[in-house]
Amino acid sequence: MDSTTFKPTFNKSNIELCFEENIPFIVIDNICVFSKCCENIKLQHWLSGRTLLYTQKVGCLPNENFDSVAVKIISQEEIEKLLNILIEEGFQIIKVDKWNALLNKNGRDLDISCYVSNGIYLRHRNIMLKHSYFDNLIRVIKGGGFWCVPNHSDELIDDIYTSSINLQYFRTLPFLAANNNSIFKVARKLLSKVVKLSPQWAQNISYLIGNKQNNKRIILTEHELREIYFEEDPINWKIRKPHLDLITCNGKYRKVGEIIDYLNNTENLKAVRNEITETIINCPFLEPIYFSKTFWLSGNSNFINCILYTFRKGVVPYEEANIYINRNKPLNLFSAEYYQSLELMDDNEIKSFLKDRPIVIENNKLVGGRHRVCAMIGRLITDQPYIPVHSLEI
Repeated sequence: MDSTTFKPTFNKSNIELCFEENIPFIVIDNICVFSKCCENIKLQHWLSGRTLLYTQKVGCLPNENFDSVAVKIISQEEIEKLLNILIEEGFQIIKVDKWNALLNKNGRDLDISCYVSNGIYLRHRNIMLKHSYFDNLIRVIKGGGFWCVPNHSDELIDDIYTSSINLQYFRTLPFLAANNNSIFKVARKLLSKVVKLSPQWAQNISYLIGNKQNNKRIILTEHELREIYFEEDPINWKIRKPHLDLITCNGKYRKVGEIIDYLNNTENLKAVRNEITETIINCPFLEPIYFSKTFWLSGNSNFINCILYTFRKGVVPYEEANIYINRNKPLNLFSAEYYQSLELMDDNEIKSFLKDRPIVIENNKLVGGRHRVCAMIGRLITDQPYIPVHSLEI
C-alpha cells in the first residue's frame, strides 16, 4: 500500500474506546487536526507510542503533555509538506530530524514518528514493524474529528513489548539509581529506546534516573508508610478496579494506614476473604500484561494474596507471567496455592530485600512497589513487627 492510495477504513466493532470526561479538549483537537492534515495530502497516519497503547488497552487517551502519532512517508518532501500545513494550523516546530518531528500547539507537544518502507517492514530508526499491521486502519470518530489506529493494534502492541528489551531491565533501573551505581547511565540509554511504549512506572523511572541528583532516598517509619496513598492513578483504578476495590472497601480507604486499619478488623478481613476470586492464569496474555483487561478483570486476588501471604521467596513478577505460563508450571500463578508453595522470607531477608528494592513515591503517592507494600500490610495486620521500607521520592 503506497501513500497515494491510502484509504482508512472504519469498523467500530473492532475498537472499544470509553474516553474519560476529564481528558482536555486540546488533546483530542491536536490529534484530529493532525489527522485531517494528513488526509488532505493522502498520508497514511495512525496513533503510536503510549497514545496508541492507552487507547487500545485502557480505553482512553493518556492525560499527559504530549501525543504520539506516526506517518508513513516515501520522501522527505512529504513530511516537509505536512509540517508546512501544520504550521498554518497553529503548530510551532520545536525540533525536526530524519525520523521525528516535535511540534507544539497551545502548550501541548505532538511527536510525529516517520516510517519508511523496508521490504516487508516499516522502519522507524532501529524499529522494524511488519507492513501487515497497517494493512487497514480504523477511523475513530471523536469530538467532531477523527484519528486512525492500526486494525491489528493488539498484535502490534504485543509484538513491540515481547520483542523489546526484557522488562526485567526496567525493574533494575530504580535500584541502580538508588545505589549510586555508575551503570545507571547505560541503563538510562536502554530505557530511552522504549520509554514511549512503556507503562507509567517506566516513565517515572526514566524521570528518576534522568534527575538522579534530585531524588531523595528515605527510610520510612511505619507512620510515614501509613500516610502514603496506595493508588491515585485513575488509569490503574480503571484497569485494576476489582483488585483495588477488594482491599480498599470499594475505594473508601485510600491511604496505606486506612487499608491496614480496615483489614486489621477480624470481621472485615473475613468478609474480604469470602469475596476473593482467583485470577485464572493458564494461558498466555497479550502484552503488556499491566494493561491486559483479561489479566486484571478476570479476578480480584492479586493484591489481597500479597497481603495474606506476605513476603515469599522467588515470586514471579507479573510482567513475566507469560514466561511462567509458557513453561507449563503446574500451579495457578499468584493464587493462594502458588504463594503457599513458596518459602517465607525471614526478617533479615526482608530487611535486605526492602533495602535493595525501594518503593517509588511521587507527591505522597505510590508509583512503584505496591506488592511490597501489600506484603508489609500483611505483616502488620498479623501483629508482626514493622521492618523499615526504603523509598525513592521523585
